[in-house]
Amino acid sequence: MGGMVAQEMMRKAGRRIAALILYGTGAIGLIPGRFETMQQSRRRVIATGATEAARDLSAKWLSEGKNSPHYPFVRKIARKAKLPAHLADRAAMQAWEGRAALADIACLH
Repeated sequence: MGGMVAQEMMRKAGRRIAALILYGTGAIGLIPGRFETMQQSRRRVIATGATEAARDLSAKWLSEGKNSPHYPFVRKIARKAKLPAHLADRAAMQAWEGRAALADIACLH
């Protein structure tokens, strides 16, 4: 969700930001072709709990999955989130729409 937060910062206070690098983020929260729907994700996190959700999601964030050398660190951070945070995260992603503001973000090549 960092890319979404950064885009919102640019939209709301762009004049106060001298530079911003966005990498691997999109302009919508509800990504077409996502590995599972948001409804499936919410049901899964409720059924399995926050700890399992952190384990599974951390592996999906990394291209090498659980084999990534970064997996233990990412999982450790993700495990700090409790169930309400996981559910709020999915609700925020589903509702976020940033395409209209893209034209207002100046880009340098």
